[in-house]
Amino acid sequence: MTHFSDRLAESILRRHSTVCVGIDPDLALLPDDLRAAYAGRVAELGDVAAVAACFAEYASGIIDAVADVAAAIKPQAGFFELYGAADRDALRRVVACAREHEL
Repeated sequence: MTHFSDRLAESILRRHSTVCVGIDPDLALLPDDLRAAYAGRVAELGDVAAVAACFAEYASGIIDAVADVAAAIKPQAGFFELYGAADRDALRRVVACAREHEL
């Protein structure tokens, strides 16, 4: 695997950008329609897993939106760790999404 700093430099050069997008999901601040969609899945997933899935979808949407112009993504792990193991899994999915976009 290539060293992080080499991947970052390559991303900066490829995108002609030094933009780093921070992802700090706060359930109270997410779009109403997204929160409502996952509130409807609480019975299926459970409270914590529904929040984690909501965070993962929100963050993946941001990554998809900025992948062409941002050189890097920085998910704030603390926001993903508030709900325990389910959110750590969501963070792993967000990191995987960023890597798919070579961020």
